[in-house]
Amino acid sequence: MNLLDRIKELCLEKKISQRKLESNLGLSNGATSKWGKSSPSADVLEKVADYFGVSTDYLLGKIPFRNEDEAYYSISVASIKYLMANGDEIPDNYGIDSGLIYLSDKNINRDIWNYCYNLLNKFEKKLSLTDLDLFELSNIIFSEIKWTKDFSGLVYLKNYNDETITIKLNFNKVNKLNADDLNLKDSFLLKSMDINDNSFLRYNSVLTSFKSKEKNNMNNRVGKSEAPATIAAHLPEGEELTEEEQKQLNDYIQFLLSKREK
Repeated sequence: MNLLDRIKELCLEKKISQRKLESNLGLSNGATSKWGKSSPSADVLEKVADYFGVSTDYLLGKIPFRNEDEAYYSISVASIKYLMANGDEIPDNYGIDSGLIYLSDKNINRDIWNYCYNLLNKFEKKLSLTDLDLFELSNIIFSEIKWTKDFSGLVYLKNYNDETITIKLNFNKVNKLNADDLNLKDSFLLKSMDINDNSFLRYNSVLTSFKSKEKNNMNNRVGKSEAPATIAAHLPEGEELTEEEQKQLNDYIQFLLSKREK
């Protein structure tokens, strides 16, 4: 797809004509029609990219994603889909559940922990999941997602134990997603953490922000007592698990033990 093809596609999505685009950007009549065989100046190209909210490299066909946000959302979702379809590529010692353990160590809100546990359970059982579910799962399973700058398709997935696996995706065939496609405003994880912008798009899981929020409390606990030896010891003083919560905890323990048998 050349530059002119990209322009036509973007104009169609924005529901404007090329002539309207030229008028909006102060370009001469018919200027964009020449871009099938020649390219505009760097300044004009940048102006067009800003107008459509894409990168200049995308306009020139050098990369498959419109911008960093689209790359992050799309690759995150595609990575989970790939692992669900190719579970045999996940090493036995790769902690898929390390995010849950990480949250437990942070004494995180039980509603968040239960939500993450239920999504992870669906992943393990290969149940139906929405794209938003898949995106949230990528944040639960991986502490960090990275890919090569040349967009070769190599993706590096690091869990909360700092263990990394590498997969290979065809970025040209990956379903392209933005925040609206995901219905990101409905994300339980993001709403629970009061995240309402793209400030978390630094390749790191949204859950890693708990590090900064919990850092002072963690430092205050160090040296005062030994690490709790039981789950009950993690609970705030005077708090007890309900019967339903105890059942969920037992289910999780069985989930952990079942992984040893693989």
